[in-house]
Amino acid sequence: QGNLSKTLLKVQTPIATDNDCRSEVCVAHLGPLLVQNCLIADSKICAGGVPQSGPCNGDSGGALLAQDDEGQGWAAVGLVSYMPGDVLNPPRCGSDLFTVFTEISKFLDWIAQQYGMLPPLR
Repeated sequence: QGNLSKTLLKVQTPIATDNDCRSEVCVAHLGPLLVQNCLIADSKICAGGVPQSGPCNGDSGGALLAQDDEGQGWAAVGLVSYMPGDVLNPPRCGSDLFTVFTEISKFLDWIAQQYGMLPPLR
């Protein structure tokens, strides 16, 4: 629904707490009532909430990176999974809604198994 970017784009966005994620993604406002309409699995992580900084259709699988505390290195911590919305009210590109990511750390054993690697040390 628009031109595809020929340039890799990035945004800086905060990672949300689990509670903020649930309240922003899973609570529908029905007049004065608040209704929880979904669950966020333990294998998901949310980030976003910054105007004009959300992903677009086709960004699924894109990485959420986090910098270590010393500012020396980066790690992929999530993969774009979905943005809240529905068929009648789809999310907009660059929405200020949270984006839900698959949390990579929850799948490290499976990833290692797929590539014949030793599982990560715990």
